[in-house]
Amino acid sequence: MKLTSKTMSIVVLLTSVSTVCAQQPRLKGKVTFEDPKEQGSQIRINLKNVRTGKLVEGQQDSTKVPDWYHVAPIDVVVDVEFDGGGCYEGDGHPRISVKRENHDLPDVVLKKTRECRLKELRQAKGRTTTNAKANTGGVTKRSGGAASVEEETHATVGSSSDFYLFKSLESNLIPSPEEFRKELEAEAAHARNGEFFDTFQYKFNLKSALYQDRPELMKVLTDFKGDGKNSVFFKEIGKVRWDMFSDVVRRELQPSAPVNLDNVFDVVQEEAISPNIRGTANVALLNGTLPSEKLQAVRQFYRQQSPESPVFETSLVGLLRVGQNEDVVTVVRHMSDPSPETSRMAMEAVSLATLIKGKDAFPWASRTLADVAATSKDPWRRAFAYRSLRPFVDQGDETAFRAMEVGSEDNDPFVRVHVALALGAGETEKNKKASYLLRNILLTDDDRHVRDAARLSLSGASTKGWAADFKTWNSPKDQ
Repeated sequence: MKLTSKTMSIVVLLTSVSTVCAQQPRLKGKVTFEDPKEQGSQIRINLKNVRTGKLVEGQQDSTKVPDWYHVAPIDVVVDVEFDGGGCYEGDGHPRISVKRENHDLPDVVLKKTRECRLKELRQAKGRTTTNAKANTGGVTKRSGGAASVEEETHATVGSSSDFYLFKSLESNLIPSPEEFRKELEAEAAHARNGEFFDTFQYKFNLKSALYQDRPELMKVLTDFKGDGKNSVFFKEIGKVRWDMFSDVVRRELQPSAPVNLDNVFDVVQEEAISPNIRGTANVALLNGTLPSEKLQAVRQFYRQQSPESPVFETSLVGLLRVGQNEDVVTVVRHMSDPSPETSRMAMEAVSLATLIKGKDAFPWASRTLADVAATSKDPWRRAFAYRSLRPFVDQGDETAFRAMEVGSEDNDPFVRVHVALALGAGETEKNKKASYLLRNILLTDDDRHVRDAARLSLSGASTKGWAADFKTWNSPKDQ
């Protein structure tokens, strides 16, 4: 048959329609973190075609809310992989057959890794040591020289029960070589299948730093690295080598440790690396003093990020921490941006920067957030303004608390949910006024989800499965 131009057009049209139809079926479900307060962090999603071994292109490659979806061709069998980032285990759904009609897949709750718990424990121990030094005027060796970190720890924390508590908690987290090997292999399987090699490289370096004084565990890492079939895990990602993450980890664990800041900054800037890991590197970068020249380069990088950048929110936090007055003005302007998502990221950046630097570093912030919460007609924007007031409430800011009292009577239950969760930040639920307000919400609010949020905050957020079932976490636009 001779194909005329008209016939060709019909063929192209039919081909396009069939391709779109084949791509319509969606796999979907819910994925959350073990700790409900982690919601808002990005979770990367990849699907791998079991037969071809190739990733399936889809409309959603990451999510910041529990609901996830991914487009996949009909009759293809795929593995669904979720990247836990630097602090959570990877997980997923193996060998899912894609049908024309697909039921929601079972909920997935990502669990915090033992290495992340160890890192947090050691960072807490470091803060305890620093506080003790400040209270005692510092520690010196008997010889008159500067004390080592180990000596400082013993001299300041070891004299109290804190030191023994840290040691006990730490020993409970150390795995046996066999446990460690199984965990490493499971982590590698998810990383290989989802091609989350940047996450694996960061976690591998974190393990090396945490277990450097455990030869039996270091041997497991050495054997894994020396196995030729594992070379794929250690390939360069963009311009970043796998061992450059060691500087990120050292800067996280000990801000005063000598590191190559160029390596840390390179990880922050590398677009081939996930926003989650770039954000972790950014925290490490700002975890200590930056030389003047490096500081100027870092500021310039932050200023260049647009709302479309995957590290835009990270850059706003950075500008609030190390920027100048003009940068703070820029962040405030973004809080009132017409785009709800840009506004949310700016408000969340203020919240995160306040957690790090304290409310006194931003005396204008609680009033600005309270004004957004009180005046916006958009429930989504009001909800996140209240959510961003969390650290101010936790630190006893009266303006923030009065805003919460108003928000607890908002006409939208989605907004009231975020008010209840904000009142549970840190140990705010132990504050008498916050506790009274939460109990009043629990007793009087007519929405079940709002009461559940109040109950969670009063319990200190100990309910691990709550976030997976709590549909009201989503924006009203997503429901």
